[in-house]
Amino acid sequence: MLGPNALIILLLAGWGIIVAIVLAAGIVRPRSIGDFDRPPPGQAGLLVGLLVAGFMAWLIAQGAYGAVIQARVAAAHGTPAKVTEADFTTLDWAILSTVPPLTAFALLLIAHYFTSEMRVLKSLGFTAHNAQRGVLYGLIGAVAIVPGVYLLSAMVEAAYEQVKFRHPAEHELLLAMKHASGFSQVLLIIGAAVLAPLFEELLFRGHLQTLIRRSLILLSHRPGRGFPVVVPPEATQLPYAAPEVVMPTALTPTVATPARWQTWLAIVLASLVFAGVHPLWMAPPIFALSLGLGFTYERTGNLWASITIHCVFNSVSTAIYLYGVN
Repeated sequence: MLGPNALIILLLAGWGIIVAIVLAAGIVRPRSIGDFDRPPPGQAGLLVGLLVAGFMAWLIAQGAYGAVIQARVAAAHGTPAKVTEADFTTLDWAILSTVPPLTAFALLLIAHYFTSEMRVLKSLGFTAHNAQRGVLYGLIGAVAIVPGVYLLSAMVEAAYEQVKFRHPAEHELLLAMKHASGFSQVLLIIGAAVLAPLFEELLFRGHLQTLIRRSLILLSHRPGRGFPVVVPPEATQLPYAAPEVVMPTALTPTVATPARWQTWLAIVLASLVFAGVHPLWMAPPIFALSLGLGFTYERTGNLWASITIHCVFNSVSTAIYLYGVN
C-alpha cells in the first residue's frame, strides 16, 4: 500500500500531466475573469432577499425534520430526551440530505419565476438554453480541478498526521451512506451527487458571490469611470431626438466596470463562507474546491459549469468511499 508521501507525489505527477494536456490541447485558453456583468440593473435587492430566503429555507427544513426526530425520541423514552447522532436512522440522514436542499432550491426557482420571470437567472447563466455548453465546460474544468483538490486533501491529511490531529474518519452522511441500503442509499447518493451541488451553487456562486462582487464594484466606483451610457431620447427633453452616447466625464453617470481584484476577492470571500458551513477539518480542501468553482463561474459566466464540477467531485468522492474504503 502506498504511503502518504508516495501518494502525494503520484497525485501531483498525475495532476500535472492532466493540466499540461488540457493546456497543450488549447481546451482552456488564458483569459481574464470578470467579463460577465450581473445581475440586471436594479435586481441586486432581489438577489439579497432570495439569498436570505434560500438559506433560511434550508435551515428551517432541517430544523423541522429535527423536531420530528426529537418527538420520536421523546415518545420512545416516554420523556423528552437529548437527540444524538445515534438516534438518527439511515432514512433520517437520507431525508436530511435531500429534502432541505430540494426545498430551498425549489423555493429559489419559484421566487425567481414570479419576481423576474427568470430574467435574473438568465443573467446568472442558469437556464436550460445554456445547460449543454455549461456541462461541457464543467467536465473540462473537473479534469483539471478535481484531482488538484484530492492532492491538497492528501497533503492536509499528511499534515494532520504530523501534528497528531484526529478528526472523524468520514462525513456523517458518507458513514450513513455506507451502512444504508435500498431506497435510503439511493436518496443519500442523489442528495450528495445532484441536489447538494444544484442548491449550493445557485446559492453560493449564483447569489452570494454575485452580490459580493457587485458590492465591491459599487463601493470602489467613481463617477466618470466606466463604460459610456446611452441616454434615451426622453432624457434630452427633445421629442424626436435620437439616442445619444455620452462619453464618461466626472459629471456624467457611467456603468461601473469590474476590476480583476474585485472578482477574485468575491471568489475568496464566498469560498470562505462555503468552507465555513462544512466541518472544520474539511475546510482546506473544500475552500480549494470552492476557489475552482468560483473561478470557473466567473470565467464562463455559466452556472451549469460550476454545478457540473461540483457534481463530479461529490460523485467521485462518494464512489471512492463506497467502493474504495474497506
